[in-house]
Amino acid sequence: MKNYIALVVVLFTLLSCHRHEENSATITISSPDPAVYFVGGDTIFIQGSVVAESEMHGMTIQLLNDANDSVMYTYSNEEHLASYTFNQFYVNQVAEHMDVRLEVVAELDHDGNEAKKTMLLHLYP
Repeated sequence: MKNYIALVVVLFTLLSCHRHEENSATITISSPDPAVYFVGGDTIFIQGSVVAESEMHGMTIQLLNDANDSVMYTYSNEEHLASYTFNQFYVNQVAEHMDVRLEVVAELDHDGNEAKKTMLLHLYP
């Protein structure tokens, strides 16, 4: 009887464990164009998509001051989806020239694995 219980426990353990498949994502930023210089009052459209092999656990868009990493804008979507399409905007209101880093980050799983794409933008008053 002990052998039978041990066999059941071992089988249950083996069947309940599943191999963790790694997920990856393709991030496409279709707008803005990094070659464009944005002046005061310009609307910067942030558009694109994130497509993964399997369900992701969220995505975030941030605009960061490249000199000190201060956050100027944040958008996040925490839905569990295999793809996201984003269409956001930011109105340039800087007081002096600033290099700004656009980051799109996909949270691939709950273990902290991410896919990231960055782009440098130039903002002027």
